[in-house]
Amino acid sequence: MSVLFTSISAGNTVSVQDVRETFAKLNVSVPESEEDDYQKLLAAIHDCAETVAALPDSHPPTDLERFPRNNVHRPSLDENILGHAWAHTFSIKDKNPTGCLAGKTVCLKDCICVAGVPQLLGTDIIDPWTPETDATVVRWALEAGAEIVGTAHCENWCQSTSSFSSAQGVVHNPYAEGYSAGGSTSGAAALVAGGFVDIGIGADQGGSIRVPASLCGCVGLKPTHGLVPYTGIASNDPIDDHAGPLARTVMEVAQCLDAISGYDAIDDRSLDAPKHGTTTFASDLLSNPGAKGMRIGILTESFEIALLDKDVKDLVLSAAHKFKDLGATVEEVSVPMHPLGVAIWTIQQRISGYLALQGHQTGRHSYGLAGLEEAKLPWTQEKFDKCAFQQPKTYS
Repeated sequence: MSVLFTSISAGNTVSVQDVRETFAKLNVSVPESEEDDYQKLLAAIHDCAETVAALPDSHPPTDLERFPRNNVHRPSLDENILGHAWAHTFSIKDKNPTGCLAGKTVCLKDCICVAGVPQLLGTDIIDPWTPETDATVVRWALEAGAEIVGTAHCENWCQSTSSFSSAQGVVHNPYAEGYSAGGSTSGAAALVAGGFVDIGIGADQGGSIRVPASLCGCVGLKPTHGLVPYTGIASNDPIDDHAGPLARTVMEVAQCLDAISGYDAIDDRSLDAPKHGTTTFASDLLSNPGAKGMRIGILTESFEIALLDKDVKDLVLSAAHKFKDLGATVEEVSVPMHPLGVAIWTIQQRISGYLALQGHQTGRHSYGLAGLEEAKLPWTQEKFDKCAFQQPKTYS
């Protein structure tokens, strides 16, 4: 790898001592006769870094004329519902809505960017920051005719599968006040299941769509990785970032998935995704109202976990076998490594997640949320103490 430069800037601060300290951190050294050459090389790279850092941030355009933001409001405790389900309420829709989501109301997990709407991320470790662009899923949902009516509270930094870790307050299960709605897409699942909105769009790295959908009694889907672009959504790590829909019916989930699926040139997670607007999830459901031709596997190892409640196990297996009556093939399958999934996921989260928290997510072709990174940094003792108080195990 080469570095092209013809001169070093007059104000460049890189010194030979910086060279020595850099190599010392790597537990290596270079001959003293070569230190001046390395100083020039590092100084040239420093000049390049200064040039790039001074450039203005690039943001995908947002059509505020077609999709104006109306009545953006952070509800008070008295105004909120299900505890603290709403982060912000507003109305955004096309002036002439048409498409597969026309007439549908949608809420968004509060890690999904909406231009001009402050984002809380379930924490008070940082001040709310305001995105300058809409996430791709927001733009595509609006283009499909949806009215987006608010952002819904998520758990603290999206790091819990319960619904009490948000710094803004708890989210109650819509069927039982004082009980968990699940997380981390807690607010959206509760609002959908409670009938306050038709559809929610959430994010899932380790159950964050599926767990609250299960606890609230609605349909939640974690799509195939990359099918739904993650552009403009606060990331844990690209390897396990998934965005997907929640709704009260399978058909509404399919309609939303048609609206928000597809290749997005800004997001390298979506390289293998089909062209946006070409999926047929909803029409396939209509053409095959049963389950003829579907093959359903019951993962045997997943039903052998010690913590699994027997009633839950029996109910899930009973529901799975009902698909036989609808024409599906239902059979047991074995993945012997499945019990290792928890350990593998735990280590992957620690290796990748700390990079996100420290503002060091680089090396991917994507839209970086520079405003969020600026809000995170620098880490201070006060921020760490809030983490430890709110979710000590999450931030370990």
